[in-house]
Amino acid sequence: MWERINNSSNIQIFLVFVLLFGGGIFWYTQKDTCEEVITYRVEGIDPKFNLTQEEAERAVDRAVAIWESELVLDLFQQDPSGELLITFKDNGIGATQDGTEFDKGDYFEGTVSIYQFFGKNDLVLLLAHELGHVLGVEHVDDPSAIMTAVLSGVDRGNLVLREADKTAFARVCGIYKK
Repeated sequence: MWERINNSSNIQIFLVFVLLFGGGIFWYTQKDTCEEVITYRVEGIDPKFNLTQEEAERAVDRAVAIWESELVLDLFQQDPSGELLITFKDNGIGATQDGTEFDKGDYFEGTVSIYQFFGKNDLVLLLAHELGHVLGVEHVDDPSAIMTAVLSGVDRGNLVLREADKTAFARVCGIYKK
């Protein structure tokens, strides 16, 4: 089971110690982020998406599960007055189906905006990617990772965090095995 160990230090130094102890890898960081569950709400679904509120919420739940199940952490919680807004709107900018243009969504000032997707798995991938940014995770170099800058290399049929995603998350939030 994984848990976050709180460290009140304001020093933002990242220290990585990889210890093999009981088969676990331990990441140590002095950063104080990801200590509270992020509440979110889903609103503003443009009719162009042909997506019901329930379908949108189910897609967000699947994206949240990618992060939470892999890391065994509670990171997000749906709440009608949640601090994070997830919205689906047409921005008029197109993206190619292979994801080579990453104008399909973004995260800015407390809002995840979804502009375009090609099927339910593509939507879940896009949401998982943007939720990674909500957590403070930056883009990674692995083209098969959820947090890659260009999503064309990600297997939409097998959406799981890759080692690059987990390492990037550990840099931000710190992961500890108990």
